[in-house]
Amino acid sequence: MKALKIVTNLNVYIMKKRKKQIANLLKISVFLFGVSLLLWNCEQEEDKVLLKEIQQEQTVTHIPLDEFKKKIIQNSSFKKFSLFFDVNQSHSTISQKNTSNSSDTIVLTNNITRIKKDGFSTYTFRVLTNNNDDSIYNLVVYVNGNNEIYKSHILKYIPSNEWRVNPSSYFIGKVFLVNNNLFNTSNLVFAKDADCLTGGTTYWECSFGFNHAPGTCNATSYEYVIDLEYGECDNGGNDDGVIINPTDPSEGGSSGGGADGGIVTAPDTTPYTQELKQFVSGTLNLAAEGVKSYYTSNSNITNTINNYLIQKGFSDFSKFEAMLNLEFGFSLGLNYESFVWAFNNKESEEVKAVKDFLVVNSTIEARIFAKKGVDYLINGLVSTFEEYVEESVPPSCKSFNFTKVGNYQYSYVKGIKFIVLSTDGKIKEYIRYDNAIEFGAPYLDRFNNVFKSNVLAEISAIALQEAMDNTKDYIKSRPWTNVGDVERYFEQELIRLYPVHIPGARVRIRPSHHLVSKITDYKSSGFSIGGVNFNTDDCN
Repeated sequence: MKALKIVTNLNVYIMKKRKKQIANLLKISVFLFGVSLLLWNCEQEEDKVLLKEIQQEQTVTHIPLDEFKKKIIQNSSFKKFSLFFDVNQSHSTISQKNTSNSSDTIVLTNNITRIKKDGFSTYTFRVLTNNNDDSIYNLVVYVNGNNEIYKSHILKYIPSNEWRVNPSSYFIGKVFLVNNNLFNTSNLVFAKDADCLTGGTTYWECSFGFNHAPGTCNATSYEYVIDLEYGECDNGGNDDGVIINPTDPSEGGSSGGGADGGIVTAPDTTPYTQELKQFVSGTLNLAAEGVKSYYTSNSNITNTINNYLIQKGFSDFSKFEAMLNLEFGFSLGLNYESFVWAFNNKESEEVKAVKDFLVVNSTIEARIFAKKGVDYLINGLVSTFEEYVEESVPPSCKSFNFTKVGNYQYSYVKGIKFIVLSTDGKIKEYIRYDNAIEFGAPYLDRFNNVFKSNVLAEISAIALQEAMDNTKDYIKSRPWTNVGDVERYFEQELIRLYPVHIPGARVRIRPSHHLVSKITDYKSSGFSIGGVNFNTDDCN
């Protein structure tokens, strides 16, 4: 019994001791949990303060053109390269004798990437070019602490096959340093003497300002930054480019990009492949048959349309506008030079007049007539389509106003004009008489019937037209002739033909005597194309 009592007391002792240990453990656990919670709260508070400070130091931002202008001094350097801004090339005005693509080189301004560094900033612009491959160009402009542009670089990105198939948010491929001859070098700030890239690193920068790749922090945005080095070319002056691969998110990154020793940029390499495919398979399916083939028939036509769509962000309106202009070029059979000219001047009153004419004139003859009008506008021979219409049609009988003087009737016509084409359809000469030409005819015909003035006017217009036609035919086979030869032949023909049509009549090209009748201005005849009449006249 005594032994049993000892065992019982021992069990009680052990139980009490265990309860005490458990209580102590609970106290320790509660204490440790409290300390952890306190530390976690403190850490969160510190993170909140740090986050706020870092967000204010964000170094990579996207800005519009207006903000870019505010951040720099708009000196001569700015004015030189701003000529290539899309906003400065979108205001289309008539550009005679210039069939080059004014959109050959366009600097996009809707998404400028600014990278702020100590003492300087870089601004990266996407550049659209009329290149025939899938290379991508960026312009990197350097601005110093005094807000002055002091240098620029053009980078050419050639994507890898992998990136072509599956474009990602970061670029994979090769990058080259291109001399500024992509532009007219006299119109852009020159790069320094370095010709070739010698190396480069890539890194991600999050909106907090850290080198954090997507998914490694809770930032709202991430920028893929390339830090390039350039120097003397090693390979006989040839630039072999630098291979660009994405940085491993676990790696830190670089902070380089010295003001003079490198190029730091966030590349704009969006391929727009899908958008362009959708334009072809979607919008162009609505176009007339043959327009798709016309779109791809020449790289200048394709690139002109593609660049326009990229500029306009592939809006529904821009795609519809592109389709209509392709239909216009296709319907007239414009070559690439004429199409590019017409597209770049699509907002001008001159090109709109041609399009309005075709809206109500759908015949083949009307299209041929309109195409020739485009040629006249391009060559600067007429300033408006209406002027082309006026100068391309027969003389009007309203040009003549005969006045009786004795036994003769006289009419003086000023401003007779016409255009002569060579055998290849190009403009040869533009003939215009600012002086008044005298047309004289008998008052009575050989049967003593009075030559009515309205009849004389109609016959005179026919004779004048025949002289013009004969001159055009004569000159077509003689491309070596000059304007003097053209004028002499026309004058001889008019003098010869007029009395053939009106016996006893005569023409004086430059009458030296006192003019005995009122001078009238030369007018074109009424004519019809596709059922539409122009300047319809009636001399009866």
